This record gives sequence, C-alpha cells and structure tokens, in this order.
Amino acid sequence: MTGQTDRKWRTATGADLKRMCPQQRARHLAYAEPSKEAKGWMAASKQRVRARLAQERTASEKNPQHGLDSKLHQDVLVGQLKADEARNRIRRMRLQYQNCTERCAPRTATVGTGEEDEQYRQPGPATEAEGGGDSGG
Repeated sequence: MTGQTDRKWRTATGADLKRMCPQQRARHLAYAEPSKEAKGWMAASKQRVRARLAQERTASEKNPQHGLDSKLHQDVLVGQLKADEARNRIRRMRLQYQNCTERCAPRTATVGTGEEDEQYRQPGPATEAEGGGDSGG
C-alpha cells in the first residue's frame, strides 16, 4: 500500500512527462513547483505591480482632485451604459410591436382568379337567388 501512495505523489521526471498525454501532463504541471526562470518572471512582475501601485498612491496624495476625476469618468460611463440599455429596450419593444401587428393584422385578399379570394371572404346574409332565403311558403 505504501508503495502506491509514494508512487502516486512522487515528482515526475522528464521522461515520465514525455510519456504522459497532454491533459495529464498539464494537470501534473499545474501543481508542480515552477522553474527558477518562471519564479524570476513572477517576482519581477510583482515588483512592477507594487511600484505602479506606489506611484499611483503618491500621485493621488499629491492630487486629491484625481480621485474625483475618476469618479466623474465612471459616472459618465455608467450614464452611457444606462442610455444604451434604454435604447435597446425601446428598440426591442418597437420590434415586438411590429411583429405583433404583422402577425395579428387581418389578411387582405390576393388579386387573382378569384379562387384564392374565396378563403378570405366573410359569409354574408344569404339572398333568395342563392336559395338561402325564406320563401315564406
């Protein structure tokens, strides 16, 4: 039993990694210790981020108006988003109305031989000539 757990959690060699399928290799490397080169890149990146944050912090301390400008800029963006949503809502309502009127509108008779028109004609009161009237007999 202990041999299996040791084998399960051991670090893979380069040959083992080459034999693995890409998905298994990616899973294994996701939890592996990064190389020295990668650690150097991550440290340099963190250092740049910290320097940038420190620079922004000192700039905001020198210029308190900067925070208000960013707030104003954000308010303008939010206003533009709200206006865009309102335009889309109005457009959708208009399209929905147009679709409904097209679907619900009464059909007009087509011009043709008259056979097509029969299906759209409304039955009217019967006349005596057609034999539908009451002859009072």
